[in-house]
Amino acid sequence: MTRISVLIGCYGPWPQYSLRAVESVLAHCARRDAFDLYVGCNESSSDIVTALRGYVDQDRIEALVESRRNMNKDPMMRVLLEMCETEYALWMDDDSQVLPGWDEHIIRFIDANRPFDVGGHIYFIHRTPELTAFVRARPWYRGEEFERDPIWFATGGLFLARVEWLKKHQFPDRAMVKKQDDVLLGELICQQGGIVRDFAKDRGVMDRIKINDGKRRGTGEGDDGWLIAGTSRQSR
Repeated sequence: MTRISVLIGCYGPWPQYSLRAVESVLAHCARRDAFDLYVGCNESSSDIVTALRGYVDQDRIEALVESRRNMNKDPMMRVLLEMCETEYALWMDDDSQVLPGWDEHIIRFIDANRPFDVGGHIYFIHRTPELTAFVRARPWYRGEEFERDPIWFATGGLFLARVEWLKKHQFPDRAMVKKQDDVLLGELICQQGGIVRDFAKDRGVMDRIKINDGKRRGTGEGDDGWLIAGTSRQSR
């Protein structure tokens, strides 16, 4: 049977999001042995951490990573990815959630669409000079001209990816914080010829996920920027 890893990135003092995300995965699964659950906490409040430690003690979470300071999304994603032992990982922002039967339909999606590198709800955006310059400095850039505009990408709040493919291309890399990381994943697909599959073509999946179903928190994507030589990282 296909198994997956579920990675959830939590941030800040908002149990209504962080605990909702984790508990939706645990409460709404048909088979707990179908997935491993890894949770990362960036500046999470004590009530969140205490509840999640309880799930670890109950063997319901495989690993919990706690950071008192905000590592931010992409650095935490790198840490959680290193622990994955499955072919595919499902990333969730903490303001996303899943509904009953999510695991059966996600696994069915994987089995029906192999081989693929990324699966998600596909959107598009037009490139900017800033984004283009950042892409050209990435370790996976191979000199492809940007002939296709707009860029299509799987929205980053909840997506599937093949773990070894992400690791092979060092994604997310150390210059990434969280800004446009989903768009950058779309650019990686273009540069490296990755295979992407759209959740929207599978009603069973779309009916069992809610992506970024909450209020955006923190200082905003633009304030974080990317880590470029000579600049420092700001907290989310």
